[in-house]
Amino acid sequence: MSKKDISEFKSLHSGDRVFIIGNGPSLKKTPMNKMKKETTIAMNRINLLFGETTWRPDYYIYYDIAYGKKNVSKKTLEHVEKCIEQSRHSFLPENSKDIFGDRSDISYFVPKNISRNLKRENLKVKERAIKKDEIEKIWSTRVDEKIYNFGSTISAAGQLAAYMGFEQIFFVGTDLYGIKERSSSLIVDILGKILPSGVCDKLSKYKEDHFDPDYTKNGNRIENRKVLNRNIIQTHKVIKIASEKFGFEVYNATIGGKLEVYQRKDLEKII
Repeated sequence: MSKKDISEFKSLHSGDRVFIIGNGPSLKKTPMNKMKKETTIAMNRINLLFGETTWRPDYYIYYDIAYGKKNVSKKTLEHVEKCIEQSRHSFLPENSKDIFGDRSDISYFVPKNISRNLKRENLKVKERAIKKDEIEKIWSTRVDEKIYNFGSTISAAGQLAAYMGFEQIFFVGTDLYGIKERSSSLIVDILGKILPSGVCDKLSKYKEDHFDPDYTKNGNRIENRKVLNRNIIQTHKVIKIASEKFGFEVYNATIGGKLEVYQRKDLEKII
């Protein structure tokens, strides 16, 4: 693909459908090989799935480097490069151009960060936009000028998909974050009756957050995960409102998961 300027992608897929691929654990039971005939947008460390499937994304988007290159590890950049190599075309923040270069398979966008804080501040911004019907303040209809991020790269992918003209957007692999669950061992059960819960939390484990255990090595505490889930849900509520305002359809085709913002679709029946 020779396109480089994002404006060349405007309405390119008018009337088509697209599958936006999240990175939840449900991808392990998702028939990704069947997705090869669909148009897909993937993100972040999706390359960790490539060893399990011959599917590759049509489009790839990575946003986090917009918060500063010093916040992105060398290992993460290696993951991003692998994703770029395996995708038809990629979209990255403009401040990463000096890393990945002026290439025909990459378009650079101007990032607009609602908040680097993925917790309470970010949540309040979205809640205000929803209540006051001010979606335009956090949703870009001119992706060639800017892309907002309001809590998840999936928000940027949604704006990109709408800009490209897709009539239907299906989310796959959007499970929400796993919540810590107490070990069922007898020892922990007994200790739970006599020790403070914070102590017993150290003997607990998290449910899976992503499709690969190597996706992230540093888990958040349960309090963070609960707030992150609230943020993710609010992010999808914004996408749903945007769909109603700007005229595209959104569905959740994730296998399982806890996200219930959109109408559910059975993935096996639509691909």
